[in-house]
Amino acid sequence: MILIPPPPEDIKNTFLFQNLAAKSLPDDGLIERVNTFVSTVSPLLDLILASPFRDYTLHNSKHSKKLIHLSEYIISRNTLEHLSALEIAIIIISCYLHDLGMCLTSTEREQIISTQEFEDELRAWPQLWYEIENARKQYSRVSYLERSTIESRIFQLQEAGLASFLRSRHGTYERYAKLISKLKESVGRNDLLKVKDVSFENEIIQICVSHNEDVAVLLEIIDAYNDRFPRDISIGGFKVNMQFCAAVLRLTDILDFDRERTPRILFESLGIGDGTFFPGKSVSLQEWNKHMAVHSLEIRTDEVIISADSTHPTIERSIRDYCGVIERETRDTISVLRRNRPEIIDKYQIELPLTVRPRIRSIGYVYKDMAFKFDELSISTLLMGEGLYSNKSVALRELIQNAIDACVFRQFLNREPGYNPLVSVSFTIDEDDRTWLEVTDNGIGMDEHVLSNYFFRIGNSYYRSSEFERFTKGLSGNFTPISRFGIGILSVFMIGDIFQILTRNQFSPRADTLFRSIMVEGRFGLAFVTENETGPHGTTIRVRLNQKNSLAAELFLSNAAVYIRTVVRRPKIPVRISLLPSAFTIDSSSFLGLRESSHEELMKKGVVPIIIDVGRWSKRITGHIVLFFLQCENSLLRHRLEGMKPEKIDSYAPYMKNYHGNRITVNGITMVSKNIGTVLGKKNLRITGAIDIELTGDDDIQYDVSRDKLIGTGITIARNELKTAIIQAVKELGYYNRLHEETKTAIEYVACGKPVDTEKLHNVQPIDNESILSAVLKVAPKEPWPPGLHRIIAEKLEIQPHVVYRAISTLIESGRLQKPMKDDTENKSNKALKRSGA
Repeated sequence: MILIPPPPEDIKNTFLFQNLAAKSLPDDGLIERVNTFVSTVSPLLDLILASPFRDYTLHNSKHSKKLIHLSEYIISRNTLEHLSALEIAIIIISCYLHDLGMCLTSTEREQIISTQEFEDELRAWPQLWYEIENARKQYSRVSYLERSTIESRIFQLQEAGLASFLRSRHGTYERYAKLISKLKESVGRNDLLKVKDVSFENEIIQICVSHNEDVAVLLEIIDAYNDRFPRDISIGGFKVNMQFCAAVLRLTDILDFDRERTPRILFESLGIGDGTFFPGKSVSLQEWNKHMAVHSLEIRTDEVIISADSTHPTIERSIRDYCGVIERETRDTISVLRRNRPEIIDKYQIELPLTVRPRIRSIGYVYKDMAFKFDELSISTLLMGEGLYSNKSVALRELIQNAIDACVFRQFLNREPGYNPLVSVSFTIDEDDRTWLEVTDNGIGMDEHVLSNYFFRIGNSYYRSSEFERFTKGLSGNFTPISRFGIGILSVFMIGDIFQILTRNQFSPRADTLFRSIMVEGRFGLAFVTENETGPHGTTIRVRLNQKNSLAAELFLSNAAVYIRTVVRRPKIPVRISLLPSAFTIDSSSFLGLRESSHEELMKKGVVPIIIDVGRWSKRITGHIVLFFLQCENSLLRHRLEGMKPEKIDSYAPYMKNYHGNRITVNGITMVSKNIGTVLGKKNLRITGAIDIELTGDDDIQYDVSRDKLIGTGITIARNELKTAIIQAVKELGYYNRLHEETKTAIEYVACGKPVDTEKLHNVQPIDNESILSAVLKVAPKEPWPPGLHRIIAEKLEIQPHVVYRAISTLIESGRLQKPMKDDTENKSNKALKRSGA
């Protein structure tokens, strides 16, 4: 049993440093270089305490020294004796370099916060962005004496944004290379990371990069002859096991878990922050320090024990969870080391038990693991049931969408100029006369890591993971997947009882190019896996249909073919359908338009059709809108005859081609959008027309979990883009001046979303509750009102938005409230403030 003692005050008194001093010779200069590196980097690491990461776990020089101290207790004595001087030097240097990317100079800070990339990061954090925008508005309205307080507030908000921005960027190869270059320049030593004139800079950087990545990277292969982390690379006459050095860094880093260093996972899980500035950050750092105290780390023969005192069950639960993280990391890392040749395993050994046990004193409460938990059966039934999906055939749509994503991603990698993507849907009959549905693509395929961590982990989408972001970073172009939620595969059990995956990824970043067959019987069945060296690149999903009767299966296939043709309209990849009763291929179908000679026929009937190519007036939408106007005797165009309702679009259907009602597709798949036709107006202000558009499926285009209905910003963006296109097209194509005044009103209604005639505004039912009126009046802002003010006030007062809307109308009508006008001076001040970075 070993109770890990505190590290010595001076790094030179650590066992590893003394071991290096004993092994380093004058001609290699390693001890002198390590001394120089440590003394130069230590004060820089301590600056992290003043960086955006100051509220995070300690990443200073004490942490680096602690890792070197811990390595003595996890590396076997035999291995410590056999480590080369360069291997020891690499471990020490990596312990001091791996967190240095968190250090930020004032110049670097100013450069980052002025970039569009940083602003995009802020916008991705809605609450933070809202606070910053509010602070910027206040800045222009307060006195000069008060501005310093606002500037401080904006600075703190930006610091929170910087922490989020840098967290995924501080550990990149480019960041480490830049830091090392500056270090060499500052000490005037170009040979700082050289031994006998041979550089080991690349090896140091790769090791530091790996500590932020999955442990599987330690097994990555660069090409047929080289590993990313070789076990016996020769550098300046020394043998170095890079994989082992990287393993030591990641294990000591995760084991540094005590009262001085709160692990980041706990920080994030508790939402710790300054509640003064950040909504939702209810637990302060002071409260954290008061509650949580891990006071000892003990390594026994069969287990690691982490002892702590806790005064809150959330803290205890987090410590217990983190012990599980340590245990998994230890098991995975040691498992990687054991996959080497026997002579490597014998020489390089980690002595660390595979079990990590928390020993926690609960102070002031009794710990019970009581929290909301999900029932697996109920949740999976919900995710595959018709409560979520409109019908069972949607399972086919899910499989087709995933196949399209796989092909488009393979195209995006741009490694095969002659690649011809294809998705096919077919069926087979097995020896038991059961029907199997098959969806095949020649896309990217999956390796074991993606299968285990994403495909079989419901709710965990690979395309939305930080791992995928790292993999695609630096690649030119854009890849926007249809898949977002990672739950679609469960839908196969709506139509079948067994499914099989046949897949291979020749481009695996882990060099895992095996062809795998995975058979799963039922939702909770354990996968039966076989592996082969060869097989087709791509993925086939086979589903055995529920229908045991061949006639019933035939009917299902026939209906499925009709469903696919209806839903899959403009796929990025050709989809070949070979289901009963016929075979066909779906390419990108045309948008709606007028049939030949229809224009002439309509003109004879006094109808003027206008075809709007939406893409001319929108960067996010392509497609067509067709509007129909009636030509009067005075040549003016009207949307309806006087005293009559507008024409119904059905009366014009015979004149149009590819018309199937108003339609919106996202990434080629038909989406439902509630009342999208109301973009053309309502009641007597409605313009007769048809809509057929395709939206770019970026993150702003929101749709529901079943991926068949636009919601939230998806609807807002579609409507706003359509409105803009309609009003600009009518004006720029020269039709606006030919419109009857009433029809101009209808067009203005389309543009602004409300009638020019404000008669209805006076019909709002007044509020006679003085308490509500006084409360709304008290919080109504004096500055120009933001859009949706009634919803903002409703949230603040915790009452319904429509009540606030009526209250505002009542207050305006009675003269007690006046809507403030926008001031150009304020707008200019806001813009100047944004440019200054405040």
